[in-house]
Amino acid sequence: MQPFTLSIETDAGTYRHGFHLGTIERLARELAEEICLKRRPQRGTRIVTVALCRFESIVDVFDGKDWSNALLSKFAEEAA
Repeated sequence: MQPFTLSIETDAGTYRHGFHLGTIERLARELAEEICLKRRPQRGTRIVTVALCRFESIVDVFDGKDWSNALLSKFAEEAA
């Protein structure tokens, strides 16, 4: 099974991190959230978002508060 990987967007730009987040989506999301909220990139930049990737595509994006797919679902429910 293809592992989840991490893409990090900082205020200095975006880069693909080679960090393997595992193959279980729930755990991969937890690790991505922890990295976004608790880790500091080098050279004093700050993390803006982290993206959960799989098969060279973005699965979801975390902005430090919510996952984008969760927000889209919430807005769709409110609009219905």
